[in-house]
Amino acid sequence: MARCHPYELEDLCIDAKAPQAEINALIAKMGAVVLKGLLSKEEVDQMNKDFKPHLDALGPSGNKEQWDGSFFPNTSKKVPGLLAKSDQYVHSMLLNPPQLNVTALLEVNPGGKAQELHRDDAIYHDRIKGSDVWDPRQEKSILALAALTKVTPENGGTLIVPGSHIRSDDLPAPTYEDAIHVAAEPGDCVVILCSVYHGGGANSMEVGAPNSVRCMALCGFSCGYLKQEENQYLQLPIEAVKRLPIEAQRLAGWDMSLPYLGYVNWEHPLLTLGHDRSIVPQLDDLFYDKVQDAPQPSAVSA
Repeated sequence: MARCHPYELEDLCIDAKAPQAEINALIAKMGAVVLKGLLSKEEVDQMNKDFKPHLDALGPSGNKEQWDGSFFPNTSKKVPGLLAKSDQYVHSMLLNPPQLNVTALLEVNPGGKAQELHRDDAIYHDRIKGSDVWDPRQEKSILALAALTKVTPENGGTLIVPGSHIRSDDLPAPTYEDAIHVAAEPGDCVVILCSVYHGGGANSMEVGAPNSVRCMALCGFSCGYLKQEENQYLQLPIEAVKRLPIEAQRLAGWDMSLPYLGYVNWEHPLLTLGHDRSIVPQLDDLFYDKVQDAPQPSAVSA
């Protein structure tokens, strides 16, 4: 079956030191780029050193207790809150003008299955009409994924459908056959507009084989206006929030907009106020808005 585009991986790749205008033009055309050599070996080594204790705490090859679903299989490790876990991550990846939206360390171990292709901007419920020319005003967020290990099609290299940022939501979603597997060296960085169809790849390698584990550090940014006008999380003392009726807690921001917008440590924010987890969505239910007409997979996925 023919792809819905004529591109190959090399069409996405560009030297990280290329002029910014060239990088911008490639993003506008493809919706994604692979910036070769963005981070130095020293930066990668320091981030791996900083993150190792947090990955080790999740077990040798995944964490069944942390997550055991289809969108994230139990062979994946996911570490949130990276700003407090690595100063090198902050200085190497975070210091960009937009509003920080999400941070995560994503490790894919052997046996991990491919995610379904999705758009991370589905969390904003703003349908893409589609056109022949990209309109940057449609974008709500963007992701940067730095390779901390060698990334290959065999160990879970991210699947990307180039050009899908201008594909109408009225058309059927692309298939795996339409996607390109990312291959990257440590220090390369994959930048994806969140209107682009993508997904984490399958890891078909044997446990213990060379380069059998794929690890990428994710940093996502969103438009600065996509938040509450009054910052409720700093305005309200937490003990005062706990005394509010649960309906008021939800309205104040201790809720999630499904699919998967507003989580804390991969879980529903009401749990931080002491509520029983039986009253909130969990695991794969966090990725699907059952009020909507169709499931919409969400962010933190590459």
